[in-house]
Amino acid sequence: MIDGKTYFLEILDTAGQEEYKALRPQYIRASDGFLLVCDLTNASTFEVLKTFVQEIKMNKEVQKFPCVLIGNKLDLADDTHRKVTLKELKEFAEKELNRCPVFETSAKTGLLCKEVFEQCIRECVKYALDKIPPFSVDSKKKDSHKPSQGLFSSLSNSSETEHDLDVLKKVK
Repeated sequence: MIDGKTYFLEILDTAGQEEYKALRPQYIRASDGFLLVCDLTNASTFEVLKTFVQEIKMNKEVQKFPCVLIGNKLDLADDTHRKVTLKELKEFAEKELNRCPVFETSAKTGLLCKEVFEQCIRECVKYALDKIPPFSVDSKKKDSHKPSQGLFSSLSNSSETEHDLDVLKKVK
């Protein structure tokens, strides 16, 4: 339960494995949100993540998408082993990921692992609500409306429009 609501997740973790590369475009297009994870002790994982972000943008045909940027293995990232800084993660999130949330986690200790999933769901909900185009109802003409192209694309009369607006208000 997140923010008083229940959500069901389908999680696909390819861990960047090459055997999933051919299926990746299909998975990307079907996905609503992304947990973008790099290893704080291995700079090359951050570079791979950057190319993966470009692949998401290309396959989803968008510049913005719901995601959370995660630097993992914080438990190993002491001063001598850390190769990716929090500053680098935040700068990348600012420049390439529409200021998405940034976390440093430890899968080993569980530090902030639950929170990244919760935040990703919040980002998906926010993105979905932001994508709903406005529509209007002409009060002079009964049952006339300009339908949206979003979640409420098959409106048929003004009473349904008012009902859908009430639903939207409750979601927000």
